Amino acid sequence: MDSNQMLALMQQYQQEGKDIATLVNDCTALLADGRTPLGLNQWKRSDKPMMEDFNEDNRIVDGKLRELDEGVRQVNEKKLNIPMRIPDTSGNDLNNYTVPGMYFCPVTQTAASLSNLPAPYAFSLLVEKHAGYKQTFTVFHTADTYIRCFNGTWGAWRKIVFA
Repeated sequence: MDSNQMLALMQQYQQEGKDIATLVNDCTALLADGRTPLGLNQWKRSDKPMMEDFNEDNRIVDGKLRELDEGVRQVNEKKLNIPMRIPDTSGNDLNNYTVPGMYFCPVTQTAASLSNLPAPYAFSLLVEKHAGYKQTFTVFHTADTYIRCFNGTWGAWRKIVFA
C-alpha cells in the first residue's frame, strides 16, 4: 500500500463516517505483508535482511524522492503564475525581492514609500532566477518597463525602449 492508496482509503473512511479505530485496524491488516505504507521492508528482530532487501528499499526511496522533487517543481511552476501583492508597509525594499515569481503594488502611494524602484507609481514586478536574479518592473499607467540584474550586487535599472 503506497501513500496515495492510504490517503484514498482515509478519504473513503471519512466519507463513510467510519471511525479512526476501524481505519487503523484495516490499515494494519493491509500492512501485514511486511511492508510500510511507502513499500519499504518492515523489519522484525527475527529477520535476516539481505543486501538485495536494502537495495530494493533504496530504489523505492529514490523513486519517492524523484516523485517529491517533481511535485515541488510543479508547485513552484504554479506559484509563479499567482501574483503576490507587495505589502502596504513603508520601508519595503525591492532589493529584497529575490524569490522568483510575479508581484504587484496596486497603490501609487505605497509604491512611493518603497526603496530601490525606478519609478514611484503602482507597478508589477517579475523576478526571475538565473546565475543571479533579474527583476522586470512595469509601471501600471504607462507600461514603461525597466530591468535590472543581481550578480553579487544589484545593477542599475535600465528602461526598455520599444520601437
